[in-house]
Amino acid sequence: MRIERLTQQNLARCTGVLRQPFAVIGRLLPEYRDGRWSAQEELFPEPREKVYPDDVACARFLEEEACAGFAALEGETCAGLILLEAYWNRYAFVHELAVDREWRGRGVGTRLMDCAKAWAQERRLHGLMLETQDDNLLACRFYRKYGMRIGGVDELLYAGFGSREKAVFWYLELD
Repeated sequence: MRIERLTQQNLARCTGVLRQPFAVIGRLLPEYRDGRWSAQEELFPEPREKVYPDDVACARFLEEEACAGFAALEGETCAGLILLEAYWNRYAFVHELAVDREWRGRGVGTRLMDCAKAWAQERRLHGLMLETQDDNLLACRFYRKYGMRIGGVDELLYAGFGSREKAVFWYLELD
């Protein structure tokens, strides 16, 4: 498997990865106490699948200088994709991290995050940051295992959609 910078040529192969369903098996229960975040897990009695809406404008990650996209490719198959941007706060914000269903659990996400980390270090950014929902427990587990920590929770970010999901913000400091 190789990791390549996202280009117009490989973009068409990779955007389908963003629209694949993923398992929702439970939720993260973050708690802020004594100046630190901790979290427990709640497993759902009935797992379900979720699909994010197709609203990612991938082209900007090819064109804008402060943005980048990387694809994990095996032959002509896209195994995963990461889209990131150098943010105003000197962190690289990971807008999307998606791994094809057939490739999940095989290190693709870790390789893409390593690539994002290297990209951030080249730009002398302070670290990586991203946001995911509290009910995306498998993603939360991955980010924790990768070494990220919770930096905040927003209970209202998704309220406009009628959702009770909480946004969990994850950080990895590089300095």
